[in-house]
Amino acid sequence: GQRMADDVALDPVQPFYRLHWPDGSTFDYTNDDTLLRAEIAKLNPADVAGYARFLDYSAGVYREGYEKLGHVAFLDFASMIKAAPALAKYQAWRSVYSIVSSFVKDERMRQALSFHTLLVGGNPMTTSAIYALIHKLERDGGVWFARGGTNRLVAGMVALFERLGGTLRLDDAVTRIETLGDRVTAVDTRRGARIETDMLAANADIMHVYRDLLPGSGAAQRTAARL
Repeated sequence: GQRMADDVALDPVQPFYRLHWPDGSTFDYTNDDTLLRAEIAKLNPADVAGYARFLDYSAGVYREGYEKLGHVAFLDFASMIKAAPALAKYQAWRSVYSIVSSFVKDERMRQALSFHTLLVGGNPMTTSAIYALIHKLERDGGVWFARGGTNRLVAGMVALFERLGGTLRLDDAVTRIETLGDRVTAVDTRRGARIETDMLAANADIMHVYRDLLPGSGAAQRTAARL
């Protein structure tokens, strides 16, 4: 069977992060419970119990918001309504910072437990509390470094893709997607290649795909106009 170790070496990172504040205080963030409790107590002993309650909350959000809903496609309002009760239970309308603040009182601890939304470009003060699930994700999965840097992780994914029979074409942008009716038949590239295909997945900008790459599709042009 295929293993990630065949293509990339991952080294565990401990502690996950070391946070520094202007007053000189520090906080080592880890999934080692004994060390973590000591680090919290160093900032505010009263927050050790609050952190345990936050971890329970994070586990619940992870279960409802990630394990159960992570694979659900919310294509219409009705599907969102169905998910609402589970998310309302965890006060999804509140911000991550607001929820964290209800469990721990030291301002440094509040920052330490809510900055994870920055990883997805979100503001902890406004991003939904559902993103507190990242804490549970890290606690269970750990934080790892791809030996050699992110480039080695990408190279490992390429090696696996090619071993499975895939072909990677770099620096040869698609200039047109050919269609017959509502079915994709081929793609044309800047270097003059024409690749016939039964199925196409495009992750380019949606307006670029519909407006520029699908000029022969009436449905695509109507979608582009609507967008």
